[in-house]
Amino acid sequence: MLGGDFLTDPTHPKFLEEYLLVGVTKLPLLDQMSDSKAERMIFVMKKQTLLSISMLALLVSAAASPFPGISSTVHAANNAPVPAAAPKMITIAELDKKVVDAAAQAMQQLAEGKPIVLERVSGQNKDCWVLSAKDDRGEVLIAKSNGDIVSMRIRFKLDEVNAALKATVMNTLKEMDAKRSFNIREVERIKWEKQNIWSFNGEGVNVALEPGTGKVLHANAEYEAAQVPAAVVQAAQQTLKGLSGGKQVPLAPSATLYKNPQEHIDNLWGLSDKDGKYVVGIGAKTGKPLSVKMLEQISGDNFVFERDIPKVFAKPFYTIEKAIDAASPAVKKHFQIDLAGYDMAVQHDTYTFTKKGKPTVIAQINKKGTFWSFLVTPENGLAN
Repeated sequence: MLGGDFLTDPTHPKFLEEYLLVGVTKLPLLDQMSDSKAERMIFVMKKQTLLSISMLALLVSAAASPFPGISSTVHAANNAPVPAAAPKMITIAELDKKVVDAAAQAMQQLAEGKPIVLERVSGQNKDCWVLSAKDDRGEVLIAKSNGDIVSMRIRFKLDEVNAALKATVMNTLKEMDAKRSFNIREVERIKWEKQNIWSFNGEGVNVALEPGTGKVLHANAEYEAAQVPAAVVQAAQQTLKGLSGGKQVPLAPSATLYKNPQEHIDNLWGLSDKDGKYVVGIGAKTGKPLSVKMLEQISGDNFVFERDIPKVFAKPFYTIEKAIDAASPAVKKHFQIDLAGYDMAVQHDTYTFTKKGKPTVIAQINKKGTFWSFLVTPENGLAN
């Protein structure tokens, strides 16, 4: 397996760090997947590719407990056999009252005036406890060693949320697809070391907003492949054919309309082949291929966790001349752009190619120097 034994051991603290803390409540147990499926799943979670939720489901062979790497009484009862060495579950009364009170107070600060009463220990692994609030209001993850808060999640009904935030969410979704009727069913306030967001979720739809400013961080809406415009499907199939050496490969059964200004994306259709080897992004307005990702190039020994990227790529892998030589064939093949005369800036694994009056190309390499991801944006603009 890639990256070490902890990827197959949900009780390992590094497993907890990589998967529990991202604020995702239902992830697969990686030891129930093949290596290739696990690698692609990790990539999707860490890099936020254009794969849709249902495409992720193709990679999942089993559902985990509400907190991966965390045992719970309900999960244990319904999913025998229980590991013999599972930590003993305790009651909330057995925890340090100061720790519980501090956790409740921290959650209260995010709860928009809604009362937070922590009533039970709902899960654990060897490093952390999960405390659940009354009326399913949310959970907080605290470290066993010192009582520090690791992550928090508070749930709201839609009518409990500030009207301006709701308006931003609905306006964003309507800008993405004016014809579709969107229904938000769940709102969550999520906070941990690397994420602090409002998350609005519905059937096949998610929008994340920045607390305080209300700015859209990212949004995506899921579609069946048959619902995607025919011209977009045709462009995706043609690009996938080029990625697969001229072979016609079947599309995955779903696609995602995706927005992420932080990643230079305004509005792209994300489509994948059925096996999840490639992801292509087609501009919702332009109808042109603007993004390709070759996921096999970052699997196995080539996989690097996001937190390790600054260390692994501390020194630039390429000079400008060699970077252009390495990236040019794919850029010309998939986007019909000639990188001759382009300038280059590099940050860790990301190479940005710019030229006055020309589109910008943002590309990423694996640790062997192979370019595996490309995104084309207008000069000083967002891909669309």
